[in-house]
Amino acid sequence: SPPTCGVRYPSIQPILPLHCRDDIDGKQGGEVFKGLLILAGAVLISQAAMAEEMLYSNSGYDFTCCSTASDLDIPLQIADGFVVGGSGTYTVTRVYWTGLYGGGSTPNIDDFTLRFYGDAAGRPEVSPLISLHAGNSASRLDWGNQRYTYSLDIAPLTLYAGEQYYLSILADTAGWDANWTWYAVDFPAGASRFDRIADSDQWEGNGLRDYIFRLFGDPPLPTAVPEPTTLTLLLAACLAGVTVRRKWSA
Repeated sequence: SPPTCGVRYPSIQPILPLHCRDDIDGKQGGEVFKGLLILAGAVLISQAAMAEEMLYSNSGYDFTCCSTASDLDIPLQIADGFVVGGSGTYTVTRVYWTGLYGGGSTPNIDDFTLRFYGDAAGRPEVSPLISLHAGNSASRLDWGNQRYTYSLDIAPLTLYAGEQYYLSILADTAGWDANWTWYAVDFPAGASRFDRIADSDQWEGNGLRDYIFRLFGDPPLPTAVPEPTTLTLLLAACLAGVTVRRKWSA
């Protein structure tokens, strides 16, 4: 009689059929192995699809406070800090932000630039780590009264968990009668606004505000050692399936 899979091969009991006497050294073995690979691949795709998550939220969509101009046409630049907890690295792939056009009608075409900065003794560095000219490529949600929330997919940007960074979002409304202002939440704990006029200027702290933005992407590794994932178990089962090459007879 065939052996009991759970006794002789406990590691593959959840995967392989219980009729262990069948030939898994020949054609059926190949089909089983291919099936395991397909299943493992499906899990991998599923995990990748779920990997993107909200890394950081600097308040929600709050229109009750105020906004500050961050517009190259004024000119005035605003930056706000953020720290993503954890260990290792994380990857930013999408940015949300909220703002308002004031002083005139909303431009037909947005023109945004997003800049990420490292930390220089408690303020943004003068030169950005990366400057992304989004132009009019960000999608926007119209809240009415010239208020908009924007969403922009960006090329993966890898940063270090636990380190201080800053985000500056700039519009360029040259040629339009309105200027863009970044929505803020006044006086939250630990908030600090930085501003400057030109790219070559040092950043200066100027009031306690958090500007509304959210970062999405692939999170950092957890600080605790994770348990083996489903994918790891499936791949281990695949390897175990390859090593089983003996025919069992009744």
